[in-house]
Amino acid sequence: MLNALASLDVTRRARDEAPVFATFAPAHVLRGGTIPDDLRAELLEMADRCEVKGEGAIAHDLRLTLRHILQCSSNQAFLGVFTRAVQTGVITIEQQKDYEKRLAVNTCHPKGGVCAFNGTGNSCRHIVSALGLVHPQLEFLIEPPTFEQVDEAVKALFAVCNDPDYSVSSLVVKNIENAVRVHSAMGGSSNLILHLISAVIYAGYRFDLKHYDRIRRQVPVPDLFDYSLTEGRDIFEYAKQCCDGRIDGIGTILYELRCNKIPIAENAPTMAGFTWKKRIRNKKRVSADNVKENPIALSKPRRAISGIDVLTGNFFETAIVKISGMPDEQLDQFDEKAAVVVYFENEEEATANLLNVNLLDSIYAKTRLSREAFIQIHHHNSGGRDASVERLKSKKALFQRLIDDEVLRIAVIIAGQGPEAFGMPEMFTPMIHINHNQVLKKFTTLISDGRYSGVSYGAAVGHVTPEAFRKGGILYLQTGDLLHLRLRKRRIDLLDPDAFNKGKMVSSKIDLAKERSRLGEKRLKRMEKRRKTIDPSNWICDCTDAAHGIVPQIVWDRVVAYKNKR
Repeated sequence: MLNALASLDVTRRARDEAPVFATFAPAHVLRGGTIPDDLRAELLEMADRCEVKGEGAIAHDLRLTLRHILQCSSNQAFLGVFTRAVQTGVITIEQQKDYEKRLAVNTCHPKGGVCAFNGTGNSCRHIVSALGLVHPQLEFLIEPPTFEQVDEAVKALFAVCNDPDYSVSSLVVKNIENAVRVHSAMGGSSNLILHLISAVIYAGYRFDLKHYDRIRRQVPVPDLFDYSLTEGRDIFEYAKQCCDGRIDGIGTILYELRCNKIPIAENAPTMAGFTWKKRIRNKKRVSADNVKENPIALSKPRRAISGIDVLTGNFFETAIVKISGMPDEQLDQFDEKAAVVVYFENEEEATANLLNVNLLDSIYAKTRLSREAFIQIHHHNSGGRDASVERLKSKKALFQRLIDDEVLRIAVIIAGQGPEAFGMPEMFTPMIHINHNQVLKKFTTLISDGRYSGVSYGAAVGHVTPEAFRKGGILYLQTGDLLHLRLRKRRIDLLDPDAFNKGKMVSSKIDLAKERSRLGEKRLKRMEKRRKTIDPSNWICDCTDAAHGIVPQIVWDRVVAYKNKR
């Protein structure tokens, strides 16, 4: 909606007509559901049965899932655990369906709204608000807005609708730095990066992932949002604090950014009818310190840096990774590590395999790595040589040692999910199956040309360009390849296997498209066939890539021509 309004605004201005003005009223935030006591007791008893049968990992993951608030995304987490429990004979498929049904009916409130998860839905709220397009009366609500609240927003709209500075495209462009920094400080969804880029393009300006990254890295943005789905600090609780008048939603985030010496566009206009400077000048109304119990917005950062980083590598041009959910000790587990590629051509194939309780055995069978490679993975990822590892003769024993010592690293590649291949649908499912599997999550990084919110324990790397369908390097990777994860240096590189076997971390110089052309052709044929399973009206054709907002090419061409004209 925002992109359409911004584009219309640009078009009307080109015709010397009145600009487009708009104010948004986001949906209210839903309270998380409650698992009935009898169902919770049954599921805890199921966890006990898992332990008796020697399935401690499933028991652990079920108890962890029960700690989260019940919401629309919970079904995938429970589905993953239940599916594994069926495979191991702990429950029947009929019991699984019964559990899922009983969880579903207790999840959502009949009034509708956006769930309390800090995912794409609420990130959209945060971004549109940070762009100045939401009246503070309507930003964070726990009930549908009253007529009085809507009236306040409408009055403010009519008060400014003769001023071009308050038009939709003007607000987007003047508030883009605020939006990037709010998104970073609140740990927003990685999906929103391409939407942010597209908004500026539709507003008439040339903007891409490099421009975003320039703003992102101009000054490190701290983590100012202590959000938790297991400790009662979700978006519903934040909305309650706003409704109680203790804090001011996005105004509080911008105020605390400024207090932490982060530059903000104070003089940018907002649909409140005045600038951010005026909105956040009253410390008694906007300070995060006004919330004494269970604060979510913080005045003192919990981490020095947060947000979405832009990556590059020797087999792709750009990708993004969400580091806001990764504390330093977690980042250390994956940064500067060698990871074994496990390749899937699409999300369905990945999901089916990620739910396989014998996945690690399957990975061993498919990798075909040499004994020397297994030894070097252990040496590199553990940080030193181990003579006892070198004495192991069996490759299977070496692979098991990597698991036992928790130094195995896996890069799950999911290709064929980009905009042209399959419309770039939300890929929450494989990510949640990794995150709610205590074994997999210790080892796994997820890399895809698709999109997802980005909350995966071992880093979720998405929006890889060029996508597989455009013959990007991700098309040609295969199970058993080795990647060098360099997250802090913002790189992921394909390694030279021969050099690696000799203990050297050397980036591969291979021309993947040339050396694996037949492999790529076969995969492209299968992707083309799969593409036909979605309606043609949902195909994304003649568009820019994820680094350029996935907008119709003609929209990008207009911006280029407009900029040249300027």
